[in-house]
Amino acid sequence: MKRSPLALLFVVPSVAFAAGATTFREAADVFIDILQGISLILLMAMGVGLIYSLFWYFAHGDDEQAREKYRSYMLWSIIGVIVTFGLWGILTLTTSSLGDTFGIPVLGRPSP
Repeated sequence: MKRSPLALLFVVPSVAFAAGATTFREAADVFIDILQGISLILLMAMGVGLIYSLFWYFAHGDDEQAREKYRSYMLWSIIGVIVTFGLWGILTLTTSSLGDTFGIPVLGRPSP
């Protein structure tokens, strides 16, 4: 079985955090950090795809069939950018709104 070097990108975070999360907060932070990294990679890929399709759309000025194909690529790249920005915004909103009170609240003795 041949393994791809790209698969190592998904294994490296689990090796780096081999000690494991001891609290729910730490596990959630690791999960959110991984999702933010993935969303950044997706955003860059969508940007490159958009520029690529835009270039070939104008390069095939006289071929209507090729222009239709690259118009479709541009549309899906724009949709991908919007979805990725939405994911990134939801993750940022989640981390900023929950702050230090994220998780199960712990009851302590009342202060005098």
